[in-house]
Amino acid sequence: FLQDTRSIASGSAVLRIMDAFMGKPGDLDIYVPRGSMSAADEFLHLHEYVLVSISLENSRTLDRGEAGISEVRYYLNRFNGALVNVIESSTSSSPTAVFFFHSTIVMNYLSWNALISAYPIMTIDRCGILNSCGAKERPRMEECMAKYRRRGYDFVATSLECERLPNQHICGEFEYCAHTVRGIDD
Repeated sequence: FLQDTRSIASGSAVLRIMDAFMGKPGDLDIYVPRGSMSAADEFLHLHEYVLVSISLENSRTLDRGEAGISEVRYYLNRFNGALVNVIESSTSSSPTAVFFFHSTIVMNYLSWNALISAYPIMTIDRCGILNSCGAKERPRMEECMAKYRRRGYDFVATSLECERLPNQHICGEFEYCAHTVRGIDD
């Protein structure tokens, strides 16, 4: 399915692959390209998942486009209770939303043939930078931070505060600088 639809898995389940001590994730997040929601729906129904909810409004952000998300559907396996969240990207690229996530800790995804991490050293070291510019974080961001702090992760203001990173920071250019624009093609 991931290969056929150019979809990816992300979220806590993928972070668990990188961090064996993180604990069991409560669900699986699948990100599909814009226009692929019906293929995901068909695939999940074939595997005994039932649609339990659709979110046409992304209540986590001011604007769905701000998060790279068009639609979210929630599925439940009728036999084992497993949860799958299917998130449709606002673009033809499944990973678009990954780079809008709340922090560098969760900017990771699994494609059909690779595990990709935008900040591998920081993630493995359980060190992350928030992906926001607010002086005071919104309640949803506070919830996310608390969740990952309980799991043993720490948030820092700059990559220089993470122990294992090389001290070669050039603001806006160093790949671990929060001011460096990152993309899926760098």
